[in-house]
Amino acid sequence: MKFFSHIDQITVKATRTLYAIFRNVHSSDTSILLKLYKTYVVPHLEYGSQIWNPYHKKYIHRIENVQKTFTRLLYYRAFPNPNYPKAMPDYKTRLQKLGLRTLFYRRTLADILMGFKILRGEPSSSDNFSPQSQNQSTTHPQSSNAYIHLRSPSFPLPSFSFYFLLANLETRREEILRGTDREGTYDSNPT
Repeated sequence: MKFFSHIDQITVKATRTLYAIFRNVHSSDTSILLKLYKTYVVPHLEYGSQIWNPYHKKYIHRIENVQKTFTRLLYYRAFPNPNYPKAMPDYKTRLQKLGLRTLFYRRTLADILMGFKILRGEPSSSDNFSPQSQNQSTTHPQSSNAYIHLRSPSFPLPSFSFYFLLANLETRREEILRGTDREGTYDSNPT
């Protein structure tokens, strides 16, 4: 299953919401516009991102363009300058001045946090991850004799997906901790 159409849908929805905010809110106060953006636009771009987080630069840029558009519109409104667009600061500078992070950074952080919670045995209320007792699971044990069972999704996973990498890490956890590879050999002096 590919999430390209999903990414297109959420970016269109987020962009429409963004323009609706700028059409209907006539304030030039950056704190108000930032709160509206974080409340009404960002959730469209981040909800469930651990599942659909893109790996193609084309789609990463497409999502990031929503925030680029927001920061540009905010600068036009909050910091008027007759020399725009020549005087417009670059995207990174706008993010720093507004106290924002890139959406790519935020999605990556969400992936890491989800992986950390799963490995600690603190899964979300999602049906995809569930702690099970020892006799119900064949995966490696977690703390307090609980096991993590990663349910197989109903669609094929690419080998670079977050879900696949996490499942592979979990199944190889013991051999990674022991310092052995798949064949059971240990190289004490790697060259």
